[in-house]
Amino acid sequence: MFKVLHYKEKCLGCAYCVEAAPALFQVNDSDGKVDLIGSKEKNGIQSLSVNDALLDEAKEAAELCPAKIIILQIK
Repeated sequence: MFKVLHYKEKCLGCAYCVEAAPALFQVNDSDGKVDLIGSKEKNGIQSLSVNDALLDEAKEAAELCPAKIIILQIK
């Protein structure tokens, strides 16, 4: 397991993360920013514990993000 942190307030809405990891990210139609699917949000930071099977997709999403707002905490 690992944790994904997504700083939604700083999201540009480019959706590169959605393309890289559609099981983790989706565009929110109401504000045009991306949400971390199934996450809990506190102070504009979305967090989710994720199965290792999605690690490669999560890494690609973090690397592609131009705002660098996707952080992976790998235990």
